[in-house]
Amino acid sequence: MNFRINNKIYEFKFNVYKTDSIIGIGSVCQDDKHCLFLDLDNTSLIKARSIIKKLQKEYKLSHGFLLKSSENNYHGVFFDKLDFIKTVEIQSLVNRKHSGMTMIKGDSTIRLSSKFYINIKFINFIESDFNNNEISKAHLLTFIEHFNLNINFTSKFLKLDDSNKIKYYCYEKRVKL
Repeated sequence: MNFRINNKIYEFKFNVYKTDSIIGIGSVCQDDKHCLFLDLDNTSLIKARSIIKKLQKEYKLSHGFLLKSSENNYHGVFFDKLDFIKTVEIQSLVNRKHSGMTMIKGDSTIRLSSKFYINIKFINFIESDFNNNEISKAHLLTFIEHFNLNINFTSKFLKLDDSNKIKYYCYEKRVKL
């Protein structure tokens, strides 16, 4: 919108946004180690699975979970307890933007709630030949309960810690209309 005052032209722009409240869990464990949360954006289901399998072999990660966040967008989730630097290193191989946000925040978040009416869905449990890492029991049990997974996944992990606390986040997402 343009208008004139005293022979000067002023322009105003208005943006309209749609917002949604999002709930997620943080990657930090009680002992300051981190679970590994990956954003696998703009990829196929086959490629997302392949990335998870490759990371399991290369970094000796234990069993992983694959979630679908929206069309051609997935999340890889590992409850292995890793050092912060190792977490960021692995994230940077998959999605530099996500690893950059983790560096800035000191934490990574995995969304559990819907975003603009699109629910996040559990797709697959991806078994690994490696199962020697310590696992965050609190993160794993929260995940199993949230997605109402009836399989006893806890029996598949050999080294569950005794953690019982995780950090929840509630944040706003907005998109320009």
